[in-house]
Order: sequence, then C-alpha cells, then structure tokens
Amino acid sequence: MGTSAQASRCSRTIAAARDLCDSHGRDGGTCTITSVDLTADPPLQVACNATFELPGGTIATQGLATNAPVKHLVITGGTGAYLGAAGEATLTEFGNDTGTIVFHLAR
Repeated sequence: MGTSAQASRCSRTIAAARDLCDSHGRDGGTCTITSVDLTADPPLQVACNATFELPGGTIATQGLATNAPVKHLVITGGTGAYLGAAGEATLTEFGNDTGTIVFHLAR
C-alpha cells in the first residue's frame, strides 16, 4: 500500500490493491441495483456501500454508480487512524475478482 501527500489540498492518497487487501486488510459491502435501462451503456445503476479495513482502522464509502468497472464513491467516515475521514474513493474492478481502490482523504 502506498501513501503520498498532496500538499495543495492537504490530503492523503492511499492506494490498495484487492490482492493486497487479502493479506493486509479486508473489505465488505453491497451494491443494490436501483435502475435497469437496457438501452443505456452501461445498463445498470447501482447504490453501493462498502467498508475497507486497513492497518490502523477502517474507511467507509458509499455512492451511486453503474456496472462499469470504475466507480466513484464518497468517503463517509472511518475509525482508528481514519476517524473523521472524508473525501473521495475510486474503485476499479478488473473482472476477475480483483481490483484497486484509491482513497483521496481530505481532513
């Protein structure tokens, strides 16, 4: 897991690969289909909630997305080292039960 500071926004970026989460943390969540439009690309709209357990605490996310591989989520809070966390997260799914999540923390 890498961490880099972005001084201009006083934020931290944390990137975690799904395969790293298996050995250094875990995640859990759900995406509920809220709309189906077979004429749209992608055809599904989903509401997602997911919590990521990392060394030092957890980060909670949620957002409205599609079934496209890239999902933009809001960080709704955290525990431990991430208590009071806010910002954005980008989840990228690779289609083989792996992916990455990048957290952009702005405290």
